[in-house]
Amino acid sequence: MGVRLTEGGKGSLRSGVSTLTAAAFTDSVKAGLRERDKLMHRLLRNAETFYSMGEIRDTLGYYRNLAWSFPQSYKGWLGIVRCYSGNFTDFDFNDSEVYLQRALNLAGTDAERREVQGFFSQFQSQWPEIQARRAQRKALEARRREENFQNMRFVSENGTLKAYTGSDEEVFIPDTITVIGDAAFRQNGLVKRVVLHDQVSAIGRNAFARCTALREIVIPPQVQTIGAGAFNDCWALTGIVIPPSVKVIP
Repeated sequence: MGVRLTEGGKGSLRSGVSTLTAAAFTDSVKAGLRERDKLMHRLLRNAETFYSMGEIRDTLGYYRNLAWSFPQSYKGWLGIVRCYSGNFTDFDFNDSEVYLQRALNLAGTDAERREVQGFFSQFQSQWPEIQARRAQRKALEARRREENFQNMRFVSENGTLKAYTGSDEEVFIPDTITVIGDAAFRQNGLVKRVVLHDQVSAIGRNAFARCTALREIVIPPQVQTIGAGAFNDCWALTGIVIPPSVKVIP
């Protein structure tokens, strides 16, 4: 037999459940905020400890975590800049001004704003040198990336390609290579198209032998010799134009 509640009982029950739920939710929120505050203070304390020890790399890691985890706090953004403030010319990164502006926008007191403005003034006074260094770093990084990329894929010696170790379907021979060496691409089953620049003068023996996916190769008129078996077993190669400049095919 069921239990019947009066209207008054139902109201009391609803009130009790509502109160219990709201209280539990409020406690949960408060607990979450406490943990959040603890994390924020821990990151800030660790950052300041490492900064006082001169360990800038570790300091930067904590300030970045602080900025990423608490983006509405100016301390993380300013801390990132603080790590580089000794000399922006040497330690600047490409978005220093963005971090400075975020720190300024989030600064809550006059003291905080003055602190950020101090860094801003220092940054602006070094701006011409910062721009010059950025350009130098950009050029250097581009050159290193290109060198690493080419060295990784194209193994060469004195202008002769000894081996191609990449996996690209379309390959453009670098300007530094003037001879495709013996067996340089042999048994590469991935390359479909190879473009030689106009400084390449020779293709060695078996250079592209057994390149079973090779469909097209662009041979410039400057090529003088093509070695024996250069295109053996290139089953996918539908046609190849031998320039009239080629005089010797051993």
